[in-house]
Amino acid sequence: MPGRWRHRRAAAPFLAALVLILAGPGSNRPAQGATYPASAYTNVTAFDTCDGTPDTISRSLKTLAQAGLAGLGYTSSAFETTGFTKTRFLSRTPADEAVYVHSHGDQYYGPYPRMIQGFRDDGGDCSQAVVYATEVKARRSSTAHLVIMSTCHLAESARTAGQPTMSEAYGIERLKSTVSGSPRGPEFFLSYVGLAYTADMLKFEGRFWAYVGQGRGVGDAFTLARATAGMSAATVPDWFGEYVYTGRPDGGPDCTTCL
Repeated sequence: MPGRWRHRRAAAPFLAALVLILAGPGSNRPAQGATYPASAYTNVTAFDTCDGTPDTISRSLKTLAQAGLAGLGYTSSAFETTGFTKTRFLSRTPADEAVYVHSHGDQYYGPYPRMIQGFRDDGGDCSQAVVYATEVKARRSSTAHLVIMSTCHLAESARTAGQPTMSEAYGIERLKSTVSGSPRGPEFFLSYVGLAYTADMLKFEGRFWAYVGQGRGVGDAFTLARATAGMSAATVPDWFGEYVYTGRPDGGPDCTTCL
């Protein structure tokens, strides 16, 4: 809902420095010629026009995500405002190897009287359509590699028994593999528990993508970002999947210097 996240303007030098890090020589790209589709979405309208607070963070987060996905070797397309519609999102869902969404996330009442995880698109008004986890799951025939839901509530368990969470919709169970644990394969899901502040998200995700760009595995990147981002205690990111996964779309290799 509008107003549930607080805003701070992004510092341009901070963002530019992070993008340079992500594009630098530490990026781990798969072999040339391979194509791995990915999508990065941000709901600008909800955090500016509808929220009533001038916002630069939404676009900054999308810029970081698109650069981070490209650095890993995905062919990433980015969408916002009227380009980020429910129809477009669902049409790209079957093929995407990775996806990033910054929007309002929650557990909404769907077309039936039950609560289902979802997020709002950016259709250009202040009552945007909800993309439900059930709709995502219906369009997936394989597990995605890297899914980041930069939203409130989508790292939580389902409130209605039997309904898929957003991570489960992408084939990623709500389980964590440690450095020495049984491997879960090339999969990683990241989102937030409860309400999250957009200023904290920018701090955390900026650090996360910077560590990934330096060659860290996604588990390490999460651990280091959470330790160094300086977030408020109210914002709680969480993850599921494979700790030692590099995030690369070709599935490997695993990081060799994990914490």
